[in-house]
Amino acid sequence: MGIDPFGIIGSVIDGRYRVDAVVGEGGFGVVYRGFHLGLDHPIAVKCLKVPAHFTADARELFLARFRDEGRILCRMAEHPSIVRVFDVGITQAPVGGALPYLVLEWLEGADLETQLGSAGRRYAESQALELLRPAIDAMAMVHECGIAHRDLKPANLFLAQTMRGTVLKILDFGIAKAMQDGEAFTQAATHTTSGFSAFSPQYGAPEQFHSKRFGATGPWTDVHAFGLILAELLTGRPLLPSDSPADCLLAALSSQRPTPRACGATVSDELEALCAKAVALAPADRFQNARELLVRVDALLSLGAQPTTLAVAPAEFGDSPPDAPPARAPTGPATEIGAPWPSPVAAPPTAFGPPAAFAPPAGFAPPPAQAWPAAPAPCPVPARPPAARSGAARLWIGIGV
Repeated sequence: MGIDPFGIIGSVIDGRYRVDAVVGEGGFGVVYRGFHLGLDHPIAVKCLKVPAHFTADARELFLARFRDEGRILCRMAEHPSIVRVFDVGITQAPVGGALPYLVLEWLEGADLETQLGSAGRRYAESQALELLRPAIDAMAMVHECGIAHRDLKPANLFLAQTMRGTVLKILDFGIAKAMQDGEAFTQAATHTTSGFSAFSPQYGAPEQFHSKRFGATGPWTDVHAFGLILAELLTGRPLLPSDSPADCLLAALSSQRPTPRACGATVSDELEALCAKAVALAPADRFQNARELLVRVDALLSLGAQPTTLAVAPAEFGDSPPDAPPARAPTGPATEIGAPWPSPVAAPPTAFGPPAAFAPPAGFAPPPAQAWPAAPAPCPVPARPPAARSGAARLWIGIGV
C-alpha cells in the first residue's frame, strides 16, 4: 500500500465513496481504490494536488475550473473510449484542507506506456492506426464540444480489460487546463515564474513551450500528441532524446520534425505524410482537430496500410531531415475551454468523406466560422545532440495520474 498524503484512507467521501487504498501517485494527483457504497461496486477516486505556490485567488480559480470541467466531462462518458466520471467535488482532507476529487470507473489493465516498455513492441502501420483510432474518434467528439485534453501521452491511454475485450480509454481530462490557468494567474499576480509545467514535456507541442511564438493551445495540441504517439508505436521507442525539460524544449521547437522516417522507421508515403502534418511545427499546418485527423486515418485504413519495416539502427529525429511541409505562421488565440473553437485559417479540401463517429452530447452547437490573425512565423532552432532517455515505465491500476 502506498503512502496516503491526504490522510483519507478509511474515510467516506460525501457519504457514498469509501476510500480503501492508494494505488498510484503522480505529479498532479493521487489515485485511491474505493468502493461505491450505494452501487456496491469498486471505483477509483482521484484526488488532485493543488500546487503549494498558487495564490489564494489562483487556488479558487483552479477549483472553480475543475468543477466546471468535471461536469462537462460527465457528459462525455457516452463514448466507450473515455473513462467514465461518476462524480466531481471538493472535500475537506485531514491533511491539506480543501481537496478536489473525481470519482471514476475502476479499470483493470495497463497503460500504453507500460505496454510499450514491457513488450518493446513495434507495431505495423495498420495495427498502430487501429489501436489509436478509438482514442482519436473520442477526441473528435470532445473537440467538437469545445474541450481539449492538452496532456495526451501513452501513460494517459489505458488498455482496459472488460467483459467485451480490451478497450482503449483516455484518462486525465481537464486537469492540464485547470492547472495551466491557475499557474498563469499566479504568475500574473506574483510576477514570478515557478517552472511548473501543466503538461508532460516529452509529448509537448511547440505552443505549450512557447505560446508567444506559436499561439494558444487547443485541439491542434492534441493532434500533435497523437502524431508523436503514432510514431512511437511504429518505432517501439520514445521519440525525444531524453526527459529533461531543456532537451524536450529544443526538440519540440526544432525545424526537424519527429516523423516515423526521421526516427528510423520505413513507412508508406501516406502514413509519413499523415504524421508529418500531425506534428508540424506551426499549429496552422497541422490537422486542426481530431476529426480532420480521423478522416485521414480512416482513409488509410480503408486503403489497407502497409506493414512497417524498421531500420536496423534508428536515428534520433533531430539527426534526419524532415519530410514535413514548411511551417506557416501560426494562428491567433483560441477560446477558453468549454466554449466553441473558432475556425482556423482555411485548409485545403480533402477528398475523403466524414467517418462514422459518436455524435456530441445534446446542447453543444458547432463553432461559428471566423478568421484568426496571423502571428510571426517560427524561426529555426539548432538541433541538440541526442541523450539517453531516463525514467522507468509506470503502471497505475485504475486511472492515470
